Amino acid sequence: QNPADKGSPNFAIKAKLDASLSDATFSDIELTPADPQHAANQLTGRMDIEFSDKLAMNAKFGALHYDLQDIKPTQAAQWLHYIPQSLYADVQVTFGYLLMVGTALTEVDVKTRLRNGELSFSPAVATLPGQTNMRFQGSLLLNATTPQLQGDISINTKALRDFLGWLSPDWKFAL
Repeated sequence: QNPADKGSPNFAIKAKLDASLSDATFSDIELTPADPQHAANQLTGRMDIEFSDKLAMNAKFGALHYDLQDIKPTQAAQWLHYIPQSLYADVQVTFGYLLMVGTALTEVDVKTRLRNGELSFSPAVATLPGQTNMRFQGSLLLNATTPQLQGDISINTKALRDFLGWLSPDWKFAL
């Protein structure tokens, strides 16, 4: 359920569970938005959880298509405030294409690590417009106003004009 919305759950979850006192495995996970308008945004995957002094999670999710048009970065970052400090997580999410800022980003692969409330990317890669390969390695920092990314980014493009035109449509006319 969305922490900002006290209404009905925003996602339906379906999975197979195999559990013991020390661990649990969720396989064949299907995470589907409850809103039929966004039903194509289904994530599938697997998650292993270990119960000890620190709750440890290792998960892999993927989707052929995912639409982030309606999700603002500040909304996504709100979720981090609800994650317990005792959770250690390694999560990988891959997308065939990710719709963002009106453009489909392709070959998106995001590897994250959560330790002591800090979310790091190791790395996040994607193909952007202009045949541009992007790689980011760093952390997401939360403060009182807006989330901020801190780290190293590398960008290799074959069509700089197309990339800059996507990055800032106002530049398109100057190029």
